[in-house]
Amino acid sequence: MTGTTVTDAATPSTSATYNDQNFADTYTAEATDDAIAVTSNELPVITGEAQTVVQPNTTFDPMLTMAATDKEDGDLTTRIVVVSNPVDTSKSGAYDVTYEVTDSDGNKGTFTRHVIVEEAPVITGEATTKLNPNSGFDPMSTMQATDKEDGNLTDKLVIVSNNVDTSQPGNYEIVYEVTDSDGNTSTFQRAVTVTEIPVITIEDNVQVNRGTAFNPLAYVKANDKEDGDLTSQVKVISNTVDINKAGTYQVTYEVTDSDGNKATKTMQVKVATVGTIKTNPFTITKDGYVTGTYAGDVARIAMVVDGQVYGKIPVPVDGTYKYYAGSKISSLSNHVEMVAYDTAGKELDRSDVTIQEVPPTVGDITAAEYTIGSSYITGSYTGDVARINVSINGDELEQIPASGNQYRYYVGSRVTSLDDKVEVIAYDAKGKELNRTNVSLKQDLPVGSIISNDYLVGGADKYIRGTATGDITHVKLEVNGTIMSSPAFIQENSSFQYYVGSHIASIDDNVVLVGYDAEGVEVSRTKVNLKETQGTIATQDYLVGGADKYIRGTTTGDITHVKLEVNGTVMTSPALIQEDNSFQYYTGSHIASTDDNVVLIGYNAQGKEISRKTVNLIATQGTIAVEDYVVGGADKYIHGTSTGDVYRLKLIVNGETLSSKTYVQPGNVFNYYVASDEIISAENDKVEMVAYDNMGNELDRSIVNLQ
Repeated sequence: MTGTTVTDAATPSTSATYNDQNFADTYTAEATDDAIAVTSNELPVITGEAQTVVQPNTTFDPMLTMAATDKEDGDLTTRIVVVSNPVDTSKSGAYDVTYEVTDSDGNKGTFTRHVIVEEAPVITGEATTKLNPNSGFDPMSTMQATDKEDGNLTDKLVIVSNNVDTSQPGNYEIVYEVTDSDGNTSTFQRAVTVTEIPVITIEDNVQVNRGTAFNPLAYVKANDKEDGDLTSQVKVISNTVDINKAGTYQVTYEVTDSDGNKATKTMQVKVATVGTIKTNPFTITKDGYVTGTYAGDVARIAMVVDGQVYGKIPVPVDGTYKYYAGSKISSLSNHVEMVAYDTAGKELDRSDVTIQEVPPTVGDITAAEYTIGSSYITGSYTGDVARINVSINGDELEQIPASGNQYRYYVGSRVTSLDDKVEVIAYDAKGKELNRTNVSLKQDLPVGSIISNDYLVGGADKYIRGTATGDITHVKLEVNGTIMSSPAFIQENSSFQYYVGSHIASIDDNVVLVGYDAEGVEVSRTKVNLKETQGTIATQDYLVGGADKYIRGTTTGDITHVKLEVNGTVMTSPALIQEDNSFQYYTGSHIASTDDNVVLIGYNAQGKEISRKTVNLIATQGTIAVEDYVVGGADKYIHGTSTGDVYRLKLIVNGETLSSKTYVQPGNVFNYYVASDEIISAENDKVEMVAYDNMGNELDRSIVNLQ
């Protein structure tokens, strides 16, 4: 209390004012001697935690620990008012909470509380993870935990749940949890997807014909659950298919999806033998064989008549066949098929045989214009003409056989006038008349000329050939002034050939052809130009020890025959030259080694040597392929095929060569008969097939697989 302690102006009614720093009240005294009574009125007091630490995401009660009292009013806790409370426990940080309380005198007390919301630990890592099927997976991979106060808490990270199964595609979840030193706990959910591998779909029982195009990607598809159609991504990683060789092969495919999942699959591919067979029409009572052609892998054929199958026979290599039918086909109603098989007996094709009867005979005949005085009526014919005769004024002459499609009928001097009625008549083989035609007659003076080819003295050809024109009907030969008696007649095409025999011996001979008309009047003559013989020899290589014992070749020029000279010795027997200039000389056992000196000598018709040629000798070679043999089975033959010069085969059983042998059949196949006591055990017996050439030289051997 401040102020004047003594004042003369004071009266009992003087008021004195007392000021307290904590109060603002006025008190009045009535007299100078009165005492001033001062009463203290204090502010209410709020108490509680001045600083509170709150865990993240927990409930914060701002009234917890708070209390309020007043000297006059006592406990005022229930009157505490929270003036400001910004606390958010989901967010770490520092917050101030302000409280206020008022007593009965209206005095106000305030309080500020400092609240700290602590930070929770933080878990980081992949929120979404994709795994390939059956891959290794560490659930702690990529996962970390940190705390503001504690630092790295990764080692405190705990897996609360984990249902991941990498063997089963699907969606899974892993839950992680970590607690810091303040007891703050955080969780983390990780979504895990186990992807599916792509699916490759291939065709079953794929079979392609040998020799056809094969695209392995035409038989495969690929699909993936996530990526969809992956067919365009499929790769061929292995392909053993040989489209030109029958057999079973494999193609392996691979495809990879966008997750890197790979799928593979292998497809079996069978390359099948192919072949076709065609048949020619079969004429009942005329044909004895069904004939036709084949192509491809055909090895054997069989005939089926009205459902009955007759035996299989091998086919030749030239693409044609003939199958003896005999009396098995006897009616137009027979249903006949020819069936083609491969070497394994698989049917490749079949073809119906058209059956027909012998058609009725037909034929036609024509006659060239006939000059009266000529010896022959000539012409041509077609169809089934077998015999011909001529009718003169109704009198039929003797029938003559028809050959080829041209005829010459000798009438001599029977036709004498243009008024004669002359016909040519055609018959079939049984004497049925097929056709007749009138012969046009003419009469004129003979004219004509002769053209002669050069004649090779000493050549194989003993004919002088040429052509004649005009009325020349035949020619004769004059040698050194002497005319031969026999004539050569002019053919329909104006050609002729005169057989010389041994009449011309030297190119110095004077040789003339004389042409005559039908009355024997000389019409023309020409000198024949004579030439000496010459020629060459070409030979094929000869396989020493092969099955073929012939040396084959061709000649040119005037060579009529060849002989063989081996190591200086000439064999006596000749080989004659054929019409196509080819020859074949049988060697027998004369050639034993590729070291022999072998020469072919060519001679003309007089036996004069014209040319010689050394023969190239080569050694035999060949291989065999043997099929599996079933011990004790119904088939007692070991079957196989051969190549090259294999001629015969023998069997070795447990080191002992059996005495029996077999030979290679047409089509390069062989069948070796096995007696019941020769091969006993598939497990213990060791069997080999040995191939030899025609001279007994071993060419190849193959182990026989026993079953």
